Amino acid sequence: MARVCIDSTLLSPIVRDRPNAMALVRGWEAQGDVLLTTELNRYEVLLGILTEKPPARSESYRQRLEALLSGMDVLPVTRDALDTAAQRQAELYAKGRPASVMDLLIAAVAQVGGCDEIATNNVEDFRRIDLLPLRAC
Repeated sequence: MARVCIDSTLLSPIVRDRPNAMALVRGWEAQGDVLLTTELNRYEVLLGILTEKPPARSESYRQRLEALLSGMDVLPVTRDALDTAAQRQAELYAKGRPASVMDLLIAAVAQVGGCDEIATNNVEDFRRIDLLPLRAC
């Protein structure tokens, strides 16, 4: 049983009711994994919903997002997470390979929030950040 942080690259297809994403998540839940996300992921998915074309779909997607999040822990951005992100970004800058700020913050919030893994389709960026093991989707 693992605490798995669901990244926006998986959260968005779940909200849009994509069968492959739904099956993946149901399988993890069936094996006892605890699924979480972050407020940052909520922001990213909500932004995508609010810019959806045609806009008529956005309200139903927004309702699905809020229904989904009401059944899972959503980790907040904390000072400890910001400190972790700043430290890691400084290390990456020193190597000449800074990370995307949003991905870095998501990884730091997940680590500080006690997650064991991040489930993402964005393996390349999160691998470079290297704060938690990844579960590729």
